Amino acid sequence: MAVAALVVLQHDLANLIRTDTLNSYFDKSLRLYFSIYQSSFFVFKFNINMKRQYYLCLFVIVLSFFGCRTNNKNIETFIGTSTDICKEDVYLSDIINVKSIIPLETKTESLIGDCKKILKFADKYYISFNRNALVVFNEQGEFIRAIGKIGNGPGEYTSISDFSVTKDGIFINVNRQILQYTHDGEFLRSIPLDINLIGLDVVEDRILGYVTLDEHVSHILDMKGESLNSHHPSSKAVWIGTSSYYWPYGTDKYFTPLGSGNDVLVYDIKKDEYSYSKFVDLPDMLTLDEENKLIEKYGNSVMLKQYARIVWPVNANSTHMFFGTQRNDNDDVLWIKDVKSNADRAFLFEHIINDVSFTSVKSFFSAFTKSQNSFIAYIYPEDLKQAVSETIKTDSPFYEQMKTLADNLTTEDNIILIEYEIN
Repeated sequence: MAVAALVVLQHDLANLIRTDTLNSYFDKSLRLYFSIYQSSFFVFKFNINMKRQYYLCLFVIVLSFFGCRTNNKNIETFIGTSTDICKEDVYLSDIINVKSIIPLETKTESLIGDCKKILKFADKYYISFNRNALVVFNEQGEFIRAIGKIGNGPGEYTSISDFSVTKDGIFINVNRQILQYTHDGEFLRSIPLDINLIGLDVVEDRILGYVTLDEHVSHILDMKGESLNSHHPSSKAVWIGTSSYYWPYGTDKYFTPLGSGNDVLVYDIKKDEYSYSKFVDLPDMLTLDEENKLIEKYGNSVMLKQYARIVWPVNANSTHMFFGTQRNDNDDVLWIKDVKSNADRAFLFEHIINDVSFTSVKSFFSAFTKSQNSFIAYIYPEDLKQAVSETIKTDSPFYEQMKTLADNLTTEDNIILIEYEIN
């Protein structure tokens, strides 16, 4: 009985240290001990005096602390060291399969400036940009409608920090509230929040929220906006890090990068559990602790790549994920993982020849877009015109199509979407 009680207490304390800051750990551990002491659970039917109980409690706390540290060393990585990096020239069209190239219709109310996020749901593209309303296009690139409008009235907003689309409608995150609309753009309701989300994803009956100005970064909310749980202490690195968004990892898990380095927070929506992971098993990857120390020493504008390898870009859907690791231009790597088969591939960025849009390969993969079964890149007309003008005619099946677009579009026209899958 005593051994069983110690194991249970150790497990509880290990969970506690993973979810709270170290400063509050000892205080909560002590309160946990006395709570258990007052119940019959911790009474072993031994006549132990208080002094022996005190040492027993101290022993369990120390044991659980070192147990947590051992477990943290065995964190899973998305891609291991056994993956060979291709160092030969390879065409982008050999890595991806282009499904469609879509120039978006140009209208005053749909002209996209600084694109923030593109999400495909069913057969529609939803795009947020600048301080304008969320706009919707069909698969032919035709403008369908705007969702809501800029303003301060019911169903209106002054800016969009993030949005999500599900079968239940469109969810737009604004200042301490989430506005819900039908797919036809009709305003349904406002979901009030006690926290200020900067990123969200609506999955099944839950809201996955990303918060910076709070004790914890990740918050899980119900559809009334009430908090169910939260996880991972906030810090400067996660405030200004690579991303404040969630990506799917397979069918049941979602992940978000912690800072600009190798650390990842994973949420299993079926088990309602958090875990930690790493992007890739490399010795010079930036860790969250190192990033916080560098920011503390040199400030928020510190060039992290001077000290360790960072992660950018990042994207994932239900079947694949990819991310880049960057430090020096000549050995920056694009990593690709087939989540279903667990197969990995890796390519040096400088050896990938973009025979699709003829622009920078890094910029091609850097677009923040979401789609359940594909990926989306986008290009501005002026960038396409420059890229095509600097490209010698090739045998690429996309050259003539891109040249025709470049010849017919003006710099005042809308962006071009490129929807693709990973081969």
